[in-house]
Amino acid sequence: MNINIIINLKSFLSLGCTKSVSISCGYNHLVNFTVFTRPLSNFDTFLRQQEQQQQHLESGKYSLTVQRNHFSSFSMSSTDESGCDRRIVQLKQIIRTYPDFPKKGILFYDVLPILAEPKALHDTIEIFVEQINQISGTVDYVVGIEARGFLFGTLVAQRLNCPFIPLRKPGKLPGKVRKQTYALEYGEDSIEIKEDAIKPKSNCVLIDDLLATGGTMGAGIKLIESIGSNVILSLVIIELLDLKGRNKVSSPIYSIFQF
Repeated sequence: MNINIIINLKSFLSLGCTKSVSISCGYNHLVNFTVFTRPLSNFDTFLRQQEQQQQHLESGKYSLTVQRNHFSSFSMSSTDESGCDRRIVQLKQIIRTYPDFPKKGILFYDVLPILAEPKALHDTIEIFVEQINQISGTVDYVVGIEARGFLFGTLVAQRLNCPFIPLRKPGKLPGKVRKQTYALEYGEDSIEIKEDAIKPKSNCVLIDDLLATGGTMGAGIKLIESIGSNVILSLVIIELLDLKGRNKVSSPIYSIFQF
């Protein structure tokens, strides 16, 4: 197994000091290494010298890549022999499926077991944050769709050190709200946001657990745009490809799993 670690040394910069870092890899591996920082005046020169260089740890199993990037903290991906991200392979084993739920003919994908596994929850948030760090522009708000979007969105917002804003079902938010209605297979539904929750001209990341027909996520984007802000990325754990929900989502979208 090869572990590739991308690290922004600025996150650990402390004049003339060294920092020991322990990183949990997968579910059974732990990598320990030391980051040697440099005085601030020499940092850019040092970073240029080290850019793209591979530094092999004593075990020979892991490599540390130092490269210039805009991450606010280190990120890590672990791959198996086939080149697949080991975190995603392990997460897929945790997700449960229930046929004929909530009604006959529907295969229900349950992501809640992720919450029962601290390492799995950590990996899910890390994957989302890595995707956010790859886009240009500052993230001003993380917006979550009721209800599972709250569970993952709040943790992403905490990691990014930015506000979390909930999109809720009608009648759940006090004060003045904006509403967006969207079509269901039979009938319609709505989601709401507080009028003053997001400042105009802000960049938002929208999070939910599942992208099915795309109605809810599409409505969420329209709500945010009605305030005068924009969604620079939408994130979901599962995307059901046959339902073509992506066609109703105007923002870039990333899904960890596609079924």
